[in-house]
Amino acid sequence: MSFSTLSNSDHENARKVAEAVRIAWEKQPDLAIR
Repeated sequence: MSFSTLSNSDHENARKVAEAVRIAWEKQPDLAIR
């Protein structure tokens, strides 16, 4: 699937996932340091 075919709900889901990943990195900073 290309990004051009994503629906609004798909974009919203992607945003929520990105936010969840950011929070997880804040809780486990050792994973965020590469």
